Amino acid sequence: EPTRSFGIGRTDDNRYLILTIYRSTDPQNQVRYRPVDAAVDAPWTPIIDDFENEFQPFGNQGSQLLFLTDFEAPTKRIVAIDRSAGAARTDRITKGADRGRPWDAIENLALAMGGLMFGLGKPYNPPV
Repeated sequence: EPTRSFGIGRTDDNRYLILTIYRSTDPQNQVRYRPVDAAVDAPWTPIIDDFENEFQPFGNQGSQLLFLTDFEAPTKRIVAIDRSAGAARTDRITKGADRGRPWDAIENLALAMGGLMFGLGKPYNPPV
């Protein structure tokens, strides 16, 4: 597919490789994973298999892979997808509108000192 680009990263515990697949320059992406010690020709397991939303991987906690996403959240939210539970999604930090602050957008995300750090900002609304 000539318009696709790819990125590969490792989880912080060095257990999984995360493959992100993009179409052109769109932020929406697919996500797949496999164990770091898998054979070079081992298949990738799909987690997100469509191009409907943006899923930015940023870490894991055990079998749960952590993502910043715009899935059902235009100002973003953080979800944990449990790879052992058939890609079941669980909210970690709800979107700004759910907190009564619809102007908040989650940004500047990091795992540090055993916890999750993030900043809130005003969503960017480009001129039409």
